[in-house]
Amino acid sequence: MEIRYRELAENLKQRILGGLYREGQKLPSLRKLSQEYGVSVGTVQNAYVLLEEEGLVYASSKSGYFVMHKPEVADQRNIAKREVFPVSIANWDEISRFSSASYNFDILELGRGMPDVSTSSLNSLMKNLSGDFKGLLRSPMYYESIKGSLQLRSEIARHLIDSGMSLSSEDVIITSGGQEALSCTVRILCKENDIVAIESPAFHGIIQTLKAYGIRVIEVPCDASFGIDISILKIALSKYRISALILNPTCNNPLGFSMPVASREELVRLAAEKEFHIIEDDTYGDLYYAYPRPPSLSTFEGGEKVITLGSFSKTLGPGLRIGWVVPGELYEKILHEKYVSSGSSFTAGQKAIAEFMKGGEYRIHLRKMRERYSRNVKRARDLVVKHVDVPMVLSRPSGGYYLWIEFPNYVNADSLNSLIVGHGIQIGSGRVFSVAGQYSNCIRLNCSGTIDERFESGILKIGEVVRELQAKDISLK
Repeated sequence: MEIRYRELAENLKQRILGGLYREGQKLPSLRKLSQEYGVSVGTVQNAYVLLEEEGLVYASSKSGYFVMHKPEVADQRNIAKREVFPVSIANWDEISRFSSASYNFDILELGRGMPDVSTSSLNSLMKNLSGDFKGLLRSPMYYESIKGSLQLRSEIARHLIDSGMSLSSEDVIITSGGQEALSCTVRILCKENDIVAIESPAFHGIIQTLKAYGIRVIEVPCDASFGIDISILKIALSKYRISALILNPTCNNPLGFSMPVASREELVRLAAEKEFHIIEDDTYGDLYYAYPRPPSLSTFEGGEKVITLGSFSKTLGPGLRIGWVVPGELYEKILHEKYVSSGSSFTAGQKAIAEFMKGGEYRIHLRKMRERYSRNVKRARDLVVKHVDVPMVLSRPSGGYYLWIEFPNYVNADSLNSLIVGHGIQIGSGRVFSVAGQYSNCIRLNCSGTIDERFESGILKIGEVVRELQAKDISLK
């Protein structure tokens, strides 16, 4: 019977995909197909259930089965070749609201930038943090070097070989998270009222760092496959002098793209020609799904203008607050900013991560998480297509664990969030990823956790509310 119903399902699927049955059309009844194919009613029922699971049909109570209305789903959004110019930054209130709240296990937190911290591949790291390994007895109570643990700096230098960088421990400074690495670098390169170019959309932590120092920003739009639009950047550079360009070229947050090698090379060449520095945020670089991962911008000719930084917050856990920066020619200046900013960083965290890397467990953990996040994002994407029946643009990440969704303009992400929070669901509003409050019709979904019934129920509820907003928009026209 199993073979028969699968054959029947495949036959019906081909009819649907071939256009024999149109979207919204009622499909033949169970009895009619039973007679047509000479199979039992139960076999037809099982075939329809299989098609329903694939998102091709849906059941209507007492009415039978119908062909699913497939939403218009695109992988790319069109980038208009528009003029960009410096603006001041606002938009702190929304970020303050979700950053000030503690993690709530009763809420499906789809808006947080959290990796999966429940995985068993972190067990030995947790053991290290408890101090249960040789040499970590009283040492966490002492200051570590302001440069950071020698062992951890050595392990990071060794690990960055995968990105094409050739470093020693003396090239690396440990910071209190990636945010401190960014802040120290910005303070060296920029002064109040300077202009910095960033990707758009961009990580809100970058935006708010620039706001804190009174820096004006040029937002350069990004293509979901190729990254920052270099042609628009060139237009901006012909009119304005920038102090730095900040970008996240590998496993971008929030779009998930990884910039092609040719674009990386062109960008570094442009920085050398126009004499500005590039701050390369490599926080998600270790989560690139394929092997080998893309090369760091600093590895190209002219790479001395690149300052690369990263963090363990998105690969291990944000509570560790351990980041790093490779300052190049700005080493001493950034080291001084680090001293002024926080002194030495969390000693126990540094030692625990160094041991975790030394034993090869970090690489094992990354391999496991890359595979999991790749599956999760694909599964989440399929669920969004299945349950959110409106035209939309969905990202296709090359790494990381975020899915970016661009809805029609009648969907306001803040309104959507307020309508679903009562159902125990929270999403990331696209508005916080822009200096000027763009992307109010976009959301970022975190797919790092288990894609289970609870997750699917959350997507189902998002779909219901989005359709309500669509109906309301139609009724007003």
